[in-house]
Amino acid sequence: AILSMVLSMIITLPFQAYLYAPTDQQEEKNAALFKYLMDEGWNKGKPELADEVVSPHCLFYINGIEVKQTGPEMIKQAITQNMKDYPGFQMSIEDLFAKNDKVVMRYIFQGTFQKVAKPVILHAVIIAQFSEGKIVKAWTYDNQWAVFKQLGFKLAQPAQEKMEQDLVRVFQQLGI
Repeated sequence: AILSMVLSMIITLPFQAYLYAPTDQQEEKNAALFKYLMDEGWNKGKPELADEVVSPHCLFYINGIEVKQTGPEMIKQAITQNMKDYPGFQMSIEDLFAKNDKVVMRYIFQGTFQKVAKPVILHAVIIAQFSEGKIVKAWTYDNQWAVFKQLGFKLAQPAQEKMEQDLVRVFQQLGI
């Protein structure tokens, strides 16, 4: 009886995992939602669209550091701030693909920083995890050092711990 039960589990577990795995259709839907947020929310300046795509309890990580603000409000604030600091900015999608419950997007941000009238180009990757049609976690990886250099700052590479403390302080000052 035990052998029969074990064999049954060995045979049915992979099938059950297949039944509960996201389908290609769900992966495509998640990728389309993410692209919609980028194209309409960010590029066309409609921050309110974050309410449709981002879970109220979504967690965000930027370069490995957890952001204090959660949910669609974080995205709305970021879009609004970018519209203010980089009027007319654009984010162009270079790669977009989905696997299981995650969508990966590589994009290029281009805009002119209004305060010093200097153009900025930023390459970044975002990984978004979806559940029930909404983003529940997002990890952004970008090169902020490149932006600072483009703006004319002279930067020395600090120790890793100091750099992380500085980034946390900057995010806190921005209210993120």
